Amino acid sequence: MPRNIDGCQPFVSHNWKLRSGGAVPIGPGKFLMQAFGADKSQVDTYVAAITLPVTEDFTGADVDGEYVQSSFQRLPYVANGHEIFQGSVTHRSEFENENDVPGESGWF
Repeated sequence: MPRNIDGCQPFVSHNWKLRSGGAVPIGPGKFLMQAFGADKSQVDTYVAAITLPVTEDFTGADVDGEYVQSSFQRLPYVANGHEIFQGSVTHRSEFENENDVPGESGWF
């Protein structure tokens, strides 16, 4: 698990990947999404981390792994002898009912 410098917490956001059969046109410029639910993933963004996730943190390497992907870049700074990284990790997804996805249900 990444560790932020100076104990700062990561920014937490969420990503929804719709499980869908596709959009159906119902009028000029209007579509109805035939959704069957969504996969909701938490995304943690680190502004200044001094450690990176390790192999065992990922589901592909360990069935108990918490993350499915990550992306970090090394910044051109050093703090107390530590290299500084900026990036994010995406947690494994959880199924969510389509009615629980934010936004106006059925329209986009």
